[in-house]
Amino acid sequence: MGAAGHYSVRGVRLGFSTDSAKHHLGVRSMGLSLWLIPSQPLKSQIQTIINEVADAEKAPKFEPHMTVVSIPCPSAIPPLQSSLMPVLTRFESLRLAFKSLFVGTSYFISVALLLHPTPALVEFQRDIVRALSQELGGEPSDKPFLPHISLYYGNISSEDRERIASAIRDKGLLDNDAGLTIGGVSSNLPDELWVVKTEGPVESWEVIEMIQF
Repeated sequence: MGAAGHYSVRGVRLGFSTDSAKHHLGVRSMGLSLWLIPSQPLKSQIQTIINEVADAEKAPKFEPHMTVVSIPCPSAIPPLQSSLMPVLTRFESLRLAFKSLFVGTSYFISVALLLHPTPALVEFQRDIVRALSQELGGEPSDKPFLPHISLYYGNISSEDRERIASAIRDKGLLDNDAGLTIGGVSSNLPDELWVVKTEGPVESWEVIEMIQF
């Protein structure tokens, strides 16, 4: 990860737009989220799947990511690179291992790539949550950790979710008893952590900070 060195960029609006108003009905956004971003070329491969499904379903488009933690958005968000970098440096060889294509029941976990909750990934998530809590104050989040990379956001029937999952399997995903592969690979070495203000419609989400490691 981060062979070119560490850097942090602040204030980038995601800027995706799509005709997806119906998908936002009854949906409450999360506040402030930390996203682990897969590295290339996997990131582009997943982005293509997300975009194609969103276009077909008139659903929101978003960047491929694994949510590390989401918390209520504080009134002021300080730069977080210095407080998170010690954890990121310790886990610079962390890999995201694909488990299966998952069909969920919620808006944000509707159709997703389920990841193996390896001991290293679970420890990484715990340490990031602790570092974030120490920086912003308050108690660490105790929400259950289900590592995944969403491919589709939406409140639709289970039948439609299965239909979307079936279409995704035809886009280069091999999902069987041996596990899941995408473009022939079964894991990925992420190289960025994004701090994202996830309030309001998906299209209005804003990347507050991009931290390469």
